Amino acid sequence: MLPHPTFDEQDALMNSALASATGPKLEALLKTLSLELLSLDQILESPEPGGRPFNNNAVFAVAVKAAESQQPQELILRVQNTHSWRRRRVTENEVAVMRWVSLHDVPLVPQVLAFSADASTSPLGCEFILMEKIQGQSLSQTWHKLSVEERSRYMEQLRAWLARLRAVPRPPGGGPCLARFGLAGDGGVVAEDAGWWCHEGPPLPREAGTSFASLASAVLREAVARLGGEGDLRDKLRSALREVGPEAIEADAGLRAAAKCATEPTSSRSALRECLQRAMDGPVALYRAEQEMDGRPLDVLCCCHNDLHVGNLMVKDGDLTGVLDWEAASWGFADVDCQAFGELAGKSGDPGDCGSGLPVAPGAALRRLLMALVQEVPSLYFSIASWQGGCNDAAGRAALDIYSRIVVDSDIWDKLKAL
Repeated sequence: MLPHPTFDEQDALMNSALASATGPKLEALLKTLSLELLSLDQILESPEPGGRPFNNNAVFAVAVKAAESQQPQELILRVQNTHSWRRRRVTENEVAVMRWVSLHDVPLVPQVLAFSADASTSPLGCEFILMEKIQGQSLSQTWHKLSVEERSRYMEQLRAWLARLRAVPRPPGGGPCLARFGLAGDGGVVAEDAGWWCHEGPPLPREAGTSFASLASAVLREAVARLGGEGDLRDKLRSALREVGPEAIEADAGLRAAAKCATEPTSSRSALRECLQRAMDGPVALYRAEQEMDGRPLDVLCCCHNDLHVGNLMVKDGDLTGVLDWEAASWGFADVDCQAFGELAGKSGDPGDCGSGLPVAPGAALRRLLMALVQEVPSLYFSIASWQGGCNDAAGRAALDIYSRIVVDSDIWDKLKAL
């Protein structure tokens, strides 16, 4: 079974990637694009002391100018996370889907100027995406201040944009159902088997892409195989926290959560293992029987963004100017985009299209409950070091690493209860 990299291993790989992406290398890359580097500055996700420098990927603001122009231009350089479960396929998926939807005239998509999904051949020595910077600000900065009328105008623009997205045809290749996006040897875009959940978890078997039930079963089966008792790990966590000391624990939110986990055990992982098995034997099997066993064609699949929240929508002067963060995009059911639209429109409980105009496949009510569970499952054994903030103390990092292998998010139990 594919091992999960420790935080120290992740840090070493990410530090190596960041050290590789030097100014001189970037200057050489920009020269091939007839651009001159003016400045390079990291955009910190949490600039306050102890905050995390980035979420999944390190992001830099790049100021450039064309050789024949004095007008500066802003770009975004993203150094991709080197977590072994994300390596190559996440970069390739994101670049491929942005290339594919842009080719089919979907607006508001950042233009990719250069990228590499292979650190060994990368001009920067790491996986990266260099793209245009979308003008405006994140809708998350103003959404809570907007009137009902102002929100409605944005929702109308988003609904029209979704209509353009759902009109995009499926790329060639792959199996008959769910797919991620990939790049062929000639740079063309292709569809590859497996659903979007695998971008935050170990690679799934090819048959996971043949239907929703097969995908849900594969994700839950992986979790059941990994979960077990947590007694020994809790003993190790308590020992690791003693090495950290009370002052350091109090100063770090992640360590405080770890200390609570060590002293106030939540529901056990072994109990959760049994519940996930029952979900496979019950609701997943029911969905397969009701929606897939009769061989009905799944002709309502479409291109899905899968992460449409206000933080990924850019706006300026009352208009949508960009849709960011395509790494979770896939060819599949539109339910995740429907629900995201519904949350913004105040229709999150709608079992239909939530006012989005997106196509809704039969069995949406049960599928969405299962989808919500499947989205939470990777958090049981998938954790990125940077998620735990800016803790640089070696003992603290070791404790957080153990904690990440124990914690059972209460959201998972909520999703199970909903079933």
